[in-house]
Amino acid sequence: MKPLELLSFGHFIAFVLPGIVAARALAYLVPSLQRAFTALEGASSEAAGPIFLVTLAALTIGLTLNTVRREVVDPILNRVGPKRERLDYSLLTAEKHERFKDALEGVYRPYEFSANMALALLLLCVARAAWGPPQAGLGSSVTIGAGVLGVLMLVVSFSQLRETYRVLSKILQSASTTSVPPTKDVPIELGSPSSQARPPSVTIENPK
Repeated sequence: MKPLELLSFGHFIAFVLPGIVAARALAYLVPSLQRAFTALEGASSEAAGPIFLVTLAALTIGLTLNTVRREVVDPILNRVGPKRERLDYSLLTAEKHERFKDALEGVYRPYEFSANMALALLLLCVARAAWGPPQAGLGSSVTIGAGVLGVLMLVVSFSQLRETYRVLSKILQSASTTSVPPTKDVPIELGSPSSQARPPSVTIENPK
């Protein structure tokens, strides 16, 4: 992984923003986080410390949410609906590499954001209902809205994941001037940013 890759715009959208929502949910259980959010909401002149704490918590929790999503949500979504596309990484030639990376940013990052944010919103809904003040209970419009929006984003993420498989499969199977020996198809593994940045290497045969 390149230095500071996790601070790229795509990773910020996919991990940090859902992490902020999830951190706000956990603030009902963690007093230090609650104080940090209170300081930020009050526009305190000494906000550098709270900003650092919230940012660090958001990144940590966002990456944790992403792991849960990859290990729990992805397998569930892959079992629902039509059979998903399978990707043959041996077809990833050098000329397709940039298109493949662009497609990851264009279709897979939005899926990561939607699915991670769905988990964060559902966590916020549960945290407000279970540990929030009386006015933030299950009858609160904010609590209900967070739960409904979380479910809707989870539904949206399903179609985004299917689109990701479709687009990446199309890129891999597109016509190429370089022939590559066919190999057995393998399921897509998109969880790790490092694995996305460095797809499996392929052996290219020189034409005789």
